[in-house]
Amino acid sequence: MQSLSPAQTRIQQRKVFIPTELLTYSHVRILIDAVPKPLQKPYEGPFRVISHHEKFFKFDRHGRVDTINIERLKAAYVDDGIVHASSRPDVIPARPMIEAPTSESSLQIALPATILNEATV
Repeated sequence: MQSLSPAQTRIQQRKVFIPTELLTYSHVRILIDAVPKPLQKPYEGPFRVISHHEKFFKFDRHGRVDTINIERLKAAYVDDGIVHASSRPDVIPARPMIEAPTSESSLQIALPATILNEATV
């Protein structure tokens, strides 16, 4: 009886499936490691990969270099033709307003050009 040893209670090494293509992608998404709020996306990103190693990746997150475990990553497919948020204009130009004729009470009513064009047709 003294030579018997107890059985192991849990697996010591955890195997995680990591796609081999992950090492070739230029952008990745990161799993949000928190209790999700309703309708919250499970991943954030895409972020540009700076370098990758066997167990972790270095990537550019909003201008600073971060390191993250490879188990929390997912490949991101980025179209080269998309406009990034930093290159979009902050102000959207307003539509031109055309002055409508005055009413009997001499109030000026500003209507969008599309409404005036439809009224004159």
